[in-house]
Amino acid sequence: MNSLITLTAREEKNMRVVESVSGPIEYQTTQLATLGVYDEYLSIHKAYSRLLIDDSSQEAVKRALFIQWYCLAEPSFLSGIWDIDPLAELAVCTHLDSLLRDGQMDAELTEMLQYYASWEYGFQCPDFQHLLALQSFVTQWMNGDFGLFSSLRMSDMANRGQMGRYWLSWGG
Repeated sequence: MNSLITLTAREEKNMRVVESVSGPIEYQTTQLATLGVYDEYLSIHKAYSRLLIDDSSQEAVKRALFIQWYCLAEPSFLSGIWDIDPLAELAVCTHLDSLLRDGQMDAELTEMLQYYASWEYGFQCPDFQHLLALQSFVTQWMNGDFGLFSSLRMSDMANRGQMGRYWLSWGG
């Protein structure tokens, strides 16, 4: 859990930098690269992916998965996320596949994954196609219609990095 706290602090620092940069998009993009924000998020995502196996709370997979999805969903000058390491991304999706296959995902992670799966492009990477449980889940929830999120306790989102901020913007 101590590692998650450290990573959250790093995320908070990055988000403050992203919020402080202004000007034309090209300038913001260059500034975030120069300030190391993109490299830091790459490192944060890798760190979350290394925590997957020993994280019974599933918090690391929730945060890593969010960063992966957010990298695709938002432009880098708004998210601070430029790219994701393909091996770390594959590790997260392989872990998700295992959790799905074994029926071990908690309600919160399930609801998050349902939402991310509704964005068609999130799991189309050729490297994920062999993950049959994940692909089946994604196919089931593609183009889903989402309203309220019953399993996401917004009171728990305050100290969960950029993922928490995103979900609070939905229902907080």
